[in-house]
Amino acid sequence: AITVDPAPAATLTVAGITDPITAGASASVTVTALDSIGNVVTDYAGTIHFTSSDGTAVLPADYTFVPGDNGVHTFTSGVRLRAAGEQTVTASDGAASITGSQTAITVQPALAAALEVSGISDPITAGGSSDVTVTAVDSIGNVATGYLGTIHFTSSDGTAVLPADYTFLAGDNGAHTFTSGVRLRIAGEQTVTATDDPNSSITGTQSAITVQAAPADTLRATSSLTLSGTVGGTASPAPTVIVVDSLGNPVPSASVSFVPSAGSVSPTSPVTTDANGQAAVTWTLGTTVGSQTLTVSSGSLHGSPLTFTTTASAGAAAGLTLTIAARVTNGTPTDITVTAIDQFNNIATDYTGTIHFSSNDTVASLPPDYTFAPGDSGVRLFAGGVTMNTNGSHSITVADTENGALVVSDTVTVNP
Repeated sequence: AITVDPAPAATLTVAGITDPITAGASASVTVTALDSIGNVVTDYAGTIHFTSSDGTAVLPADYTFVPGDNGVHTFTSGVRLRAAGEQTVTASDGAASITGSQTAITVQPALAAALEVSGISDPITAGGSSDVTVTAVDSIGNVATGYLGTIHFTSSDGTAVLPADYTFLAGDNGAHTFTSGVRLRIAGEQTVTATDDPNSSITGTQSAITVQAAPADTLRATSSLTLSGTVGGTASPAPTVIVVDSLGNPVPSASVSFVPSAGSVSPTSPVTTDANGQAAVTWTLGTTVGSQTLTVSSGSLHGSPLTFTTTASAGAAAGLTLTIAARVTNGTPTDITVTAIDQFNNIATDYTGTIHFSSNDTVASLPPDYTFAPGDSGVRLFAGGVTMNTNGSHSITVADTENGALVVSDTVTVNP
């Protein structure tokens, strides 16, 4: 009856973790304190701390052995390993400088819970091809090496060229690369998504892929080529063009030249297209009524050059002119013509004001007040409308009855 007590604890053993184990699954773990000979140290009262080669593992909190443990303590469902591969779990007593581990625990990935889409060039030129890799991962992020699902591709770019549906093979080990499988065509921020068919909850996206326009290919007008405007004013609408690539994407920072016909005011040239690929200018028309053109060009692009045209109309009436013979005969009816003109001396064809005649020949016979009709087109002949009845030099004045700025006078010599 010789009682042999265990020696002081010299090591710890860690055991009982399920091997292999699925990532994310919980397992119990048992820690035993042993002396140098391998006896259980039943009176061990040290404090242990857990670590793991899996930095994401869920492990038991620090624990101080109690007499009832008799040197052995089991942590029920205390371990949850998450990173697939070969892992270890270690228990250490820092104060006693003793430790122990369960090693080579095979952590297998769980079933696929999502897809990762990656590898598409970013930025990428519209129309250019790129590889894309799809990886099946479990809920923790481990590659689901056993995934054998079928995936279907979609994109925010409705014109994109995408890989056909694909069923994963065992040899893919959960990841497959589609060489030159993606061709995005619409400039802007785009996405490419892969989704399991029929389990749509297993999906993944590469987002915010910057698709840049290809080189400039075509010059187009975004406003009508036939414009309108009055002399000295601006053409309406403003001549606006867009530069696009071969796929129709706007090309920013392209150089565009605007060259007006003689008499027009030349816009600043060249103009650079904005972020939307557009360029617009304020086209100031010349002062002569009639046809004017603006030629827009951008190198040797398709559609270049473009020609905008306008028939400049006269402006609003800014003055009046009258035409009458310089010498008339006393008592003889004489023709007189009144014309409305704009600020550039063009006939103001839309003038519809009312005019009043007066003269310092107080006995002269003058036309009554007259309101211009649209059919007059700014010019009215009063045939035999004036009869001067006093010899000598006399004035004739014509004035708009409402607009005091529209007034004109002329002098005639009245012969006996």
